[in-house]
Amino acid sequence: MGLYRSHEGAHLDGDPTNNEEDNLAYLCRKRHRAHDRREWAAKFSAWIRRRREERIEAKDNARPITRLLALMEQGLDEAAAAEQLWKEQGA
Repeated sequence: MGLYRSHEGAHLDGDPTNNEEDNLAYLCRKRHRAHDRREWAAKFSAWIRRRREERIEAKDNARPITRLLALMEQGLDEAAAAEQLWKEQGA
């Protein structure tokens, strides 16, 4: 059985570096979560969007067609881009 804190220190203005006495409150966990909910929900949503975009980009970069299109955007015609892609893949 571990220790359980029923109350937590909360920064009322949302700035964890502002430790002024009038900015601190001792809240139960439920009230602390409710106080911070909007701020954390926004941060979590932004984090989820960033991670999703990173995963999509990683998957796209692993697809040969994406590399082929990138080579063509660099000015290679389709045949030259395909040949370059073929060499890159070691085939």
